[in-house]
Amino acid sequence: MPNRWILQWRNASSEAAAAACAASDCGLRFSRVLSGAAARLPRAGLASFLAVHGAALAALHADSIVSVADTHVQSVGGDADQLAAGAESRAGRWGLDRVDQSALPLDGLYHYADDAATVTVYVVDTGILASHEEFRSSSGNSTSRAAEAYTTLSSGTPGSDCQGHGTHVAGVVGGLSYGVAKGVALRAVRMLDCQGQGLVSDAVAALDWLADNAARPAVVTLSLSGVESVALDQAVAAAVAAGLHVVAAAGNGDVDACSVSPGRATAALIVGASDERDRRLYAGDGVASNYGACVDLFAPGSNIQSAGITSDTASA
Repeated sequence: MPNRWILQWRNASSEAAAAACAASDCGLRFSRVLSGAAARLPRAGLASFLAVHGAALAALHADSIVSVADTHVQSVGGDADQLAAGAESRAGRWGLDRVDQSALPLDGLYHYADDAATVTVYVVDTGILASHEEFRSSSGNSTSRAAEAYTTLSSGTPGSDCQGHGTHVAGVVGGLSYGVAKGVALRAVRMLDCQGQGLVSDAVAALDWLADNAARPAVVTLSLSGVESVALDQAVAAAVAAGLHVVAAAGNGDVDACSVSPGRATAALIVGASDERDRRLYAGDGVASNYGACVDLFAPGSNIQSAGITSDTASA
């Protein structure tokens, strides 16, 4: 991203540089997973800053765009109908059927012993439509298990999702019909915009907030992808060291996951996408699951039905 940088301070003695940064064009600041800040500076301004404060920097990273790591989802529309434990699997729900058994063929059922009601899942994404029926309490009342926990964005409404990806991910994680863990608390960490894009610095800020504020036990999902980023890799590692279980998408660019971030963040659990025949997802037009040594496992990622954002009963 032109003129956008992530400044990483060397140590606590960098206070003067931090103060100068805060007084100029620094935005988001980090203190837990990285010590530093995001800055918007033209190259001339950056050169002036470095001339005075360069010794205070441990590293200077170019900020870059991250986008939703889109899955080849099934566009179905209509209302959600619940798939309870042991019920027959319907079209679009094959992923649930697949994750509860070690090998094909599928048995047409989803078996689970626990709804993970003691766990909080933080979905770092475009937000979650908290009012959706999928996120109601598993006990049957109308209380939503979803809410917004944090955002790096200056626009948008808490409890909403203007793009849909975050709601889809949340439904796969914890929807009553579509979810693997039907009792989890779902918390939106909104850092991707209505086009499904954000900056590495937004992701670092999200992880920084989570390291200090997430309710444990916690799982953090990073269903996003971008170019190689040392800053994001380090932030993921620090978040894991802080006791967060980070699960990141390998990405769907048909490249080695070790060449993208967070796909190469080895501290996280890196997940590639598979299809109904247990093959690496290939959807054509350059859309295919990333691969390689950085991928820890493959999970269903083709024709996955989940919650949509057009209404509180929509599927997508």
